[in-house]
Amino acid sequence: MLYPAIVSRLGLDSSESIYLSREIFQEAKKAFAKNDMGVTTVLASLFADTVIFKKFKIDGYGKQIVDDIITACRNLSHYDDREAKQALLQALGNINDTSGSHF
Repeated sequence: MLYPAIVSRLGLDSSESIYLSREIFQEAKKAFAKNDMGVTTVLASLFADTVIFKKFKIDGYGKQIVDDIITACRNLSHYDDREAKQALLQALGNINDTSGSHF
């Protein structure tokens, strides 16, 4: 998604790619707020990709993404939300964040 080759093909320079990260982050934040199991699982998979997360972290969104993942994990309370919670915890594990380890 945000791999350098794709950013190059889009014709974006490095300053424009920061705006792309911001827009994706803002949309992800809105999507997490919906507390939808399917959407949350997809977003967790996105942020579990260490190359993609590193791009967001470089652009200054790393802590906010971790906070949103933890909030999403707390907000999923239905029995059927276990798969989404597992995906969120996996994302935290992949990005080496232990702040969600008490779940």
